[in-house]
Amino acid sequence: MLLMSLSVDAEIRIQNYYFYALEKSKPTYDYREKSFTAFFGDSLFDENKDAIYLFYERDGIQRLFIFNSNESGEITVFQLPETKIIPWLHPEQYMEKRDSLQKAGISRNKCMNLGVDGSSVLPQLDSLQLDSHLYVDPYFEDESVSSTEIKKDQNHVILGFSQKAGKRRYFYYIKYEDFWERQPEYFAVYGKVFKIVEKLSSSIAFPECR
Repeated sequence: MLLMSLSVDAEIRIQNYYFYALEKSKPTYDYREKSFTAFFGDSLFDENKDAIYLFYERDGIQRLFIFNSNESGEITVFQLPETKIIPWLHPEQYMEKRDSLQKAGISRNKCMNLGVDGSSVLPQLDSLQLDSHLYVDPYFEDESVSSTEIKKDQNHVILGFSQKAGKRRYFYYIKYEDFWERQPEYFAVYGKVFKIVEKLSSSIAFPECR
């Protein structure tokens, strides 16, 4: 873990940033892999495939974007059947609902899109180098208030890994509404990644994946 502190004179407070490496967080990613392979099959995560696997979660909707390392510029998108239950708030109820939906025989074809045009998105994501940034957790220590933590939206996250020659590099981003836009430029990636993925995700719909 690394700690960085910045003084913000206008607001008379010290802003701290905690940075965490992700090598020891593998179970977080394994859990999501298992969720998607249980519905779409074991071949979804090919250890010999060079690609970026990006999980996008918002208000109970769970999607997986696979950005392949090829010249086609195509993205494959998978979505788990909607449960309307937030996993981190109600894990047991979520697992029960998810399992019942999968057993209900929902067609996997209604929950996947194998030919999304990524020609405009891939260069943007490549420029951000998602897997080169540590997970960051910011908070304020105010002179008048002992400690005020910034509220983060744990219902809105981006995480995943890049895979090349069988080696994985992990990344994890949590949504802080309009927060990163007010920070120094070198923190901009933490806000830009959501803008790019949100725009991409909003262009894709799975109306029968429920």
